[in-house]
Amino acid sequence: MVSSRTGWRIVTLAVAVSAAASADRPLRAMDFKPVPPADIPGELPVARDPQTGARLVWGGPVPPAPVPSADLPAYAPSPAAVDPMPEPVYAAPEPSAERGPGDYGRTYPVQEAAPPKMQEAALEPLAAPRVIDDGGALPDAELPDSGFDPWEGLTDPEVEPPPEPKPRRPAARQSTVPSWASLGGDRPLSPIARPPRGALESETPSGYRPVARSEAMCRRELQKLGVRFTDISPVSSGRACGIEDPVRVSVAVKGIAMSPPATLNCQTALNVARWLRDDVKPAARWKLWKQPTALINLSSYRCSRIAGSRTISEHAGGNALDVGGFRFADGSVVKVEPKGVFAWREKPFQTQIRQASCRHFGTVLGPGYNRAHADHLHLDSKTRLRPICK
Repeated sequence: MVSSRTGWRIVTLAVAVSAAASADRPLRAMDFKPVPPADIPGELPVARDPQTGARLVWGGPVPPAPVPSADLPAYAPSPAAVDPMPEPVYAAPEPSAERGPGDYGRTYPVQEAAPPKMQEAALEPLAAPRVIDDGGALPDAELPDSGFDPWEGLTDPEVEPPPEPKPRRPAARQSTVPSWASLGGDRPLSPIARPPRGALESETPSGYRPVARSEAMCRRELQKLGVRFTDISPVSSGRACGIEDPVRVSVAVKGIAMSPPATLNCQTALNVARWLRDDVKPAARWKLWKQPTALINLSSYRCSRIAGSRTISEHAGGNALDVGGFRFADGSVVKVEPKGVFAWREKPFQTQIRQASCRHFGTVLGPGYNRAHADHLHLDSKTRLRPICK
């Protein structure tokens, strides 16, 4: 038996030999047979008119080709045509007896008609130029004589009287310095004149005075926290007592009044406002279930010494505030004092606000420190390396 692999090799060799033999044989006419249109798959037979026998196309039979005339060339428009742009004439192919599949859908060349000639219109020649010199006047106007005065008959303009001069302010006095000649010297002494007052300072209304930039920024922060205050004149009570830029606080923070109003410097008033907003209000809400409406002020500015010493108190600079207690919305009052065991709400409230005040002030002294601070909280803004919280 012959294996399948050997059989395939024999078949392949036979096909190759047959192809070589057919390639060496010359082609003959009988090898090519015409294929009628009806035998082509997908093509339709030729449709013809039963009376004339003409081939039918889409829209009717193909029009016959025009017969050329001896007088006119082929594909030329008639001279009697009125349309300046005649339509082109399409030449149809000659009918043939035998048609192939290529006859369907054939296109034919188009010969464009020659455009009509344009006749240029003759323009009218220009007239000769004329020179007109009438001195710039209109044709019917009379020229003025040499003695004509255009300003004749006009009156002189009215001149307003000059404004009265404003009274000048007296010049600022300057300090006079004696010269070297008056003192018996030879060299002149350079004058050390006192600077005159500025115009802005002299025109500033009474009751207004300039403040430092830090004081202005501090007052802006007080306004943001809802503090109501009034700038008052500088306070001075001796050599070591006084406030350069004091404020009189009537509302310590938004919703909590200062009763009575306190005279402090701006930084201490700002520390009190932040302490009330961040610590006193939350402690009253969670410990007492109440809303504070006023802070009881026992002392703000006063010119005094610390009890039992010769040191000037922080109250002498408006740098301290003594808090005696708080008033709440229901009319109750919680005083700062030693609390007993049965004050199970007020004691945690007082302890919490006392510890929290150490984050805002340099010194905090209250009940239990000594007898002088048994009925209030002493808060001052003195800067210390280690805050005192007792």
